[in-house]
Amino acid sequence: MGLILRISAFALLISCLLSYILSPHFQSSTSTILNQNMSTYTSFAVAGAGNVGKFFIESLAAVPSVQVTVLSRDGATLTLPAGVVVKKVNYEDPVSLESALKGVQVVVSALGGPALAAGVQRPLADAAKKAGVSLFVPSEYGVETIGVKEGPLVGKEAAAQYLKSIGLPSVRLITGPFTDFIFNPRLGFAFAEGTATWFGKGEQPVTWTARPDIATFLAHVLTTLPPAELNDRVFRIEGDRKSLNEVVAIYEETHPGKKVVVTRKSVEEGKEALAKGGPAAFGAYLQLLWEAGEGSPFLKGLDNSVFPGWKPKGVKDILAAAP
Repeated sequence: MGLILRISAFALLISCLLSYILSPHFQSSTSTILNQNMSTYTSFAVAGAGNVGKFFIESLAAVPSVQVTVLSRDGATLTLPAGVVVKKVNYEDPVSLESALKGVQVVVSALGGPALAAGVQRPLADAAKKAGVSLFVPSEYGVETIGVKEGPLVGKEAAAQYLKSIGLPSVRLITGPFTDFIFNPRLGFAFAEGTATWFGKGEQPVTWTARPDIATFLAHVLTTLPPAELNDRVFRIEGDRKSLNEVVAIYEETHPGKKVVVTRKSVEEGKEALAKGGPAAFGAYLQLLWEAGEGSPFLKGLDNSVFPGWKPKGVKDILAAAP
């Protein structure tokens, strides 16, 4: 009788263990533990293949043994590196998102302003969590937004806090404005026409980093650092550090015979432009930040050294090739 009871108890124990091992909770927990102890990440999904995302796709796809998936909302034909997979998704359909992210370890969000304003990044994070994604890189890539409580970029801080609330680790990348994009007439820099307009004196240092260099850095840290060293990490990097006045001087130096006439408007005028909203508001917001000395993260410490071989282009390199 005693032997039969012992055998029955043992069988019951085995049955309970098997039930737990096969449960979704155990599978999810095991997946997380394995991912955190693995050497590096190798499976990525990039949301957005436009202004910034295209560079992330190229840099990640260039890493050997890495699988890159691009999430496309409209299923449009994209020119992508060999081996990159495109999956059509509907951000209003959680099942579609979760299905597309199965087997993905890291989601890199490169969603632009309109998508962020529409709140698309939150359902993407929810789907990533449910699909077992281990790391989420929210759409950041610009001026410092950590702790921001107001202004046009407050949504970036809100996104990071939401990731924490659902228990999904993140990497935030602070880069300053894009050297290869920001010097355009819409933001007051009509260098080719010989004019520039900004709010303030233009004497404060600003961090500038080009999009290809941002992508190279991000791809490096995501594919070389152990997962445990990436959880809730903030990287602050810069390709160059120059004031607006220095930027103009560099343009004139690299374009002999050209002169840029600068119109410096007051901070008060900048605040008025910001309050009015519209197309000029974002440029005013950035320029007021720069004028207040908040245009460079170097005072908080830079992480350029995390990638010893990183050689970003400076302002002079970019402007020398500009018209």
